[in-house]
Amino acid sequence: MTIALGCHKWSFSRVSTLQAAQIIRALGFERMDLGNAPDLHPVEAGKDIDATVAYLNDIKAKTGVRFIDIFPQLPTLPNHPDPDARKKSREGLAAWFEIAARVGLEGVTLTPGRYWPGHTADEDFARAAEEMRWAVGEGQKRGLYTRIEPHVSSVTWTPFLAVQMAQEAPGLTLTIDHSHFIFHDIPYEHIALMHPYGTHWHARQAKPGNICCATDQGMIDFRRIVQELKAANYQGTICLEFTPGLWMTGGYVDCVSETVALTQQLQEYLAES
Repeated sequence: MTIALGCHKWSFSRVSTLQAAQIIRALGFERMDLGNAPDLHPVEAGKDIDATVAYLNDIKAKTGVRFIDIFPQLPTLPNHPDPDARKKSREGLAAWFEIAARVGLEGVTLTPGRYWPGHTADEDFARAAEEMRWAVGEGQKRGLYTRIEPHVSSVTWTPFLAVQMAQEAPGLTLTIDHSHFIFHDIPYEHIALMHPYGTHWHARQAKPGNICCATDQGMIDFRRIVQELKAANYQGTICLEFTPGLWMTGGYVDCVSETVALTQQLQEYLAES
């Protein structure tokens, strides 16, 4: 098995999961990451596990796509200070771990949560670590990777915090996206501290102050990333995730064209000896 390329549903956020799968297959990908969608509400879809499993398996059968990972973004974050809110988060996430196992995904990606007013950074981080330890157990019961995506505006917004979280929740792995750290102009060598914990990768170009930009304008060294992944015998997926919108000044990016452009680069790097 070699490194495979895939594409994220969120590159086509306004269409249904089926339509996104059709677009992604038309672009030449066989692998796809899932997330919130007009037809896949993270709360409502989790309330009827059987129906959601049947729906996603039907899309797989119709398109031939293989779903790799899902990032269910629930309205209640895992490290919410209110115990009742954390209980609700666990209930919602447990449903998605079950869906992921029954649809044949490799893992579930989570946010560890954010900082909360009136609480210290250490308190928010500790609360998140406790919830990630619980989530690792849910994944292990079903043979799934439990991952977090360290991201801006989270309690793992630096590589050092991401590594600390993985160490404090044994078994937790990372979905790594360099764009969240290039955004803060964090050097490659610092970002690479996370690499040994990575079991899944997202890819788009970015630059300081812009979390998503055109392929020829970005500063992420994907050749170096691919070389290091090959040297480490990584056997998973690099999932392209150009996103529309104006979040963190990302936006007005032609997701189709940039996906094609970066795919061509990644294929070139993967073919290099």
